[in-house]
Amino acid sequence: MKLNYLLIIPFIVLSFFSCNSKKEESKESKKEISKMPMMKLDNGTYSIVKVSSMINWQGSHLGKSYAHKGAISISDGSLKVEEGSLSSGTFEIDMTSITCSDIEDASKNADLVEHLKSDDFFAVEKFPKATFVIKEVKSSKKSTATHQITGDLTIKDKTNSITFDASIAATDGSLAANAKTTIDRTKWDVNYGSKTVFSDLVIDKTLSDDIELSINIIAKK
Repeated sequence: MKLNYLLIIPFIVLSFFSCNSKKEESKESKKEISKMPMMKLDNGTYSIVKVSSMINWQGSHLGKSYAHKGAISISDGSLKVEEGSLSSGTFEIDMTSITCSDIEDASKNADLVEHLKSDDFFAVEKFPKATFVIKEVKSSKKSTATHQITGDLTIKDKTNSITFDASIAATDGSLAANAKTTIDRTKWDVNYGSKTVFSDLVIDKTLSDDIELSINIIAKK
């Protein structure tokens, strides 16, 4: 019995060190995953390539459990790189270009788009452009992004600061930037169907305050 006990001890010791080693490897692995350093970029001003840059949007109907989605064109803008990193930038969004991609019926699709352009939502006749101006750029803490960007988003002449993580890479004299974020539309007075604004609204008429945005930009010198 004593002999068996003595034989077991080395295995316990080996197992202890093996587990510790795996834990350390796991910690190091997590450290590596969390680090996605900002790529050094070529200094200069990069102009937005309009045909390759857009914002995809998605809005949800809470009462009927479905979502609509579409796109908006980025009509102008530029990004500035200094000392190898993105330092500033601005882009203009053509609100008159808003489209819907999930409704196949042409008539119903047109009805929704016209409603989005109306005063109930974005009032594009009065406010045809929206803008985003970068105010601060940091290194992102997320493993899936390179930069954390803070800037002023202006819609319907209302300006609010937003912050989101983005992936920015350089290829052949151009920049490719991709980001996802969610905004609360009521901060820009887009109040139609909002339970936050209209507390007595029935659920069947209620739309989510959140609009999901997926930003895709190509810019060249």
